[in-house]
Amino acid sequence: MTKQLVGLRGQKWRQTHQSTVDSVLGAMNEHVPVRSQGTMFYNKDNWTARSFAAAMCEWAKLNPDKTPTQGDVQMWIDKRVSQHSADYYERGINIAATPDDLPRWLAMALVGGGYHEAWHTRYSCRRQLTVAEMWPHVERLWKLVPYDPENGRKGWAGLTSYLLDWGNIIEDIRIERNGCRDYPGSPDKMGALQDLILKQEEEGRSVSEHRGVPVNDDLSVVTGTFRDIGLGYKTPAQLKTLAGYKKRSPDGYKFVTEGPLKPLLDKAMLMDGEDDLGHLWLAMEVIAAIVEASPATQRPTEPPPEVPTNPGGGGNSDCDKPQPVRPDDVGGGGGGQGPSPKTYMLYHVGDRATLKAGPHKGREVEIVWAGLPDEVTGKQELKYSFVEE
Repeated sequence: MTKQLVGLRGQKWRQTHQSTVDSVLGAMNEHVPVRSQGTMFYNKDNWTARSFAAAMCEWAKLNPDKTPTQGDVQMWIDKRVSQHSADYYERGINIAATPDDLPRWLAMALVGGGYHEAWHTRYSCRRQLTVAEMWPHVERLWKLVPYDPENGRKGWAGLTSYLLDWGNIIEDIRIERNGCRDYPGSPDKMGALQDLILKQEEEGRSVSEHRGVPVNDDLSVVTGTFRDIGLGYKTPAQLKTLAGYKKRSPDGYKFVTEGPLKPLLDKAMLMDGEDDLGHLWLAMEVIAAIVEASPATQRPTEPPPEVPTNPGGGGNSDCDKPQPVRPDDVGGGGGGQGPSPKTYMLYHVGDRATLKAGPHKGREVEIVWAGLPDEVTGKQELKYSFVEE
């Protein structure tokens, strides 16, 4: 006779998520409301470092052949960082939905997600930035990716999504390593969270392969290896995944573990809890190393949207839910939306829309990540979660 595993009572467990976050933020005299719904983890706040990175990316797209000046950096701060105070944002943390019949492994992963998002509030940059601290780094790092179209080099203009993504990866490594050190008892939950993310990513990869979506194994393995070794968890699922990376792309795996990214990975793992801007500068170094080592025909370019662009006005029936991603410090706030100059609705994190196509037509969704509008088409890359009915 097989013993049946009984799940936990999800309704009661759901009520503990606020306490998980409060256990981290109580000492800071901060309170961020928590809810549990959808498929994503995220934390809405005034993330000034990410706002700065977004402004830098926007400028690079519009000025691909130029080098920024100190005045440009001041403009980025004035335009995207200083214009909103923390009061502008409806702060909040979302933890993925807690089912009523809750498996124990998922319960631990959801607690880990709560820790992760609370650690963003604890460690990530929300303070006012100054040109004096930002300009020297921009001046030093911008030249690492020169504009040389004759040799296939487009400067930073074609790498903006990678800069934001790599910044998130490195920041996740920093906050989780510091969080696991500063909050005893959390590592087991964080390992469970990582297993959940790996499971989602494997399922997403299988779906992509089934649909014939091309997967760049070299870049995918570089990203996954850097992140997973950087986080440092050693669960059976994690060890299996690392072995899979090595098998899928030996060169990509070695590029991180033995090649140009090895010293940068070591640096990421040693970043302290007070270094709230280091992830951005290190991300620029990582991207520069990848570009330098890649043949001109294989250099990373801006990826196509992975979810429907403009969900309020059309969609892609093959991509009806968010791409699984690690909990993310997506910034922004609701309200203020309106037609962009390119005639597409401009969405911000926290805005809601209704899907107009695909199998979930008519479902209400909430934007949890919004990319910059394309300067030509006006479309945005968006990620969303379903609003519970």
